[in-house]
Amino acid sequence: MRKHYLDNIRSFAIAAVLVFHVFYLFNATGDVTNLKPGLGYLPLDVVEYAIYPWIMPLLFLVAGISARYSLSRRTNGQFLKERCVKLLVPFSAGALILGWINGWITDLSMNVFVFVAHIHDPLVRGVVYYLCYIMNVGVLWFLLELFAASLILVLLRVIDRGDRIWAWAGRVVSGRWGLAVLVGLVLPVWGSSMILNTPYVVAFRNGIYWFTFLLGYYFFSHEEALAKLKATSKYTSAAALIFCVATVIVFYGQQYTVPSFLESALVNAYLWAVILCLLGWAQTHMDGTGRAWTWLRNYSFEVYILHYPIMLLTAYPLVTYGPWPMWVNYVALPLIAFPLTALASVLLKKVPVLRFLLFGVRKRPAAA
Repeated sequence: MRKHYLDNIRSFAIAAVLVFHVFYLFNATGDVTNLKPGLGYLPLDVVEYAIYPWIMPLLFLVAGISARYSLSRRTNGQFLKERCVKLLVPFSAGALILGWINGWITDLSMNVFVFVAHIHDPLVRGVVYYLCYIMNVGVLWFLLELFAASLILVLLRVIDRGDRIWAWAGRVVSGRWGLAVLVGLVLPVWGSSMILNTPYVVAFRNGIYWFTFLLGYYFFSHEEALAKLKATSKYTSAAALIFCVATVIVFYGQQYTVPSFLESALVNAYLWAVILCLLGWAQTHMDGTGRAWTWLRNYSFEVYILHYPIMLLTAYPLVTYGPWPMWVNYVALPLIAFPLTALASVLLKKVPVLRFLLFGVRKRPAAA
């Protein structure tokens, strides 16, 4: 039976990404965005401290669980072929079709590609501008990182042909100390946050993203693990709330995309508590199949791909030409960009070529 709450966790996480990006674009802490830094109000950055630590590790862990279910019905080769269509095609086409928007808005905001203007030939100058712009892939980095994690998983499955690691993990989480093991995994998660991070490019936190993906596959795809989290969700919820408050208090006013924040013991304890909480709490409270959940499940991937360039196209004129106070932008951006993103997701998914290139979907979707 399909676990609808896992689909809904994914949809909830992507919705949280959209909310996060509203406050991220206007952050006052100086974290680098595609707009001029330091535009907004520092008290509102509390939203970013509350969301940023756990949002992507959660998505990778749920993707790892889903990979287990997918590989139970597919060979390694079929799985990788599917991943190429669903991840590599949208990453490549998205960078070429949408990526220039991110770079263009960044250049308008901060004039980062001023050197290109000195190229005399207009055709060459235009090509160079485009190539510089599409290097700013925005949120598409997630697709590339997830594909790399899938490759690592397939390699491990080839080495461990009998799937003994998964079976061993199942015995561990099913045992007497299974819950303690699930909680104690916070220690290697914390360690993974400190390794394989790319310099200057904060998005590619390879260590923690690949590790949480593998934890999803090997540990959290077991029914016993999910059952234990469901039974203890009220305790993990309380822990998540306590760690959230502590994180805001300790790091208030500091940047949240720097190693001192992302690699701290407190932040990693917070993100792990949220993940355990949501995996348990969602089984009871987010297992719905109503119209709203169904729409989100059908279009959450498209919303993820499209939302950031649409938000940039909305936010730039708001902060550049608007004669109103800054707080109006916090309200106007989601009111304008979110409906446009939903509309674009539905319309573009109906266009055969674009729905394949941008979303990796070959067949026409059912009526929403």
